[in-house]
Amino acid sequence: QLQVFDLLDTDLEALTRQARVIRYGKDEQILRAGEPTNGLHVVLEGVARKTLPDAKGRERGLGYAERGDLLGLISVIRDEDSVANAYADRDCQIAVLHIDAVREVLERNPSFAHCIEQNIEVRLKTVEALWMQHSTGGIHRDQVDEKVLELKELIRKKHHRK
Repeated sequence: QLQVFDLLDTDLEALTRQARVIRYGKDEQILRAGEPTNGLHVVLEGVARKTLPDAKGRERGLGYAERGDLLGLISVIRDEDSVANAYADRDCQIAVLHIDAVREVLERNPSFAHCIEQNIEVRLKTVEALWMQHSTGGIHRDQVDEKVLELKELIRKKHHRK
């Protein structure tokens, strides 16, 4: 069972009911920018390297995801394709949680939704800093702050829908 989240057993059961576990060898691609994530990815073992492709196709490092870290979070919440790439930095075991299960738990668990909000805010600020460093005409701080508020509102709407 998935132990990286501090959730009630019913929420853990909902998240893991349709989850699948995939093993990736070193340097295998886990997520590809511009393609669907097909669920929220949770690193169970190993380390994943995250990159963001720039306008010229070069990949800029976004850091690493280790045990318990999430991949594809923003894409799952926004229901969009992945904005980043992820590769196994060394052999990895990744749990892929079904999108509907994640949304179900977000709707009924305010502390989980709050944790996700905080995670999104950090990620968007990291992407903003990278764009500011490596591209001309990149996104600006007010645009990132707007996206953070937009995502928080989206999570709250999904949480309060019932």
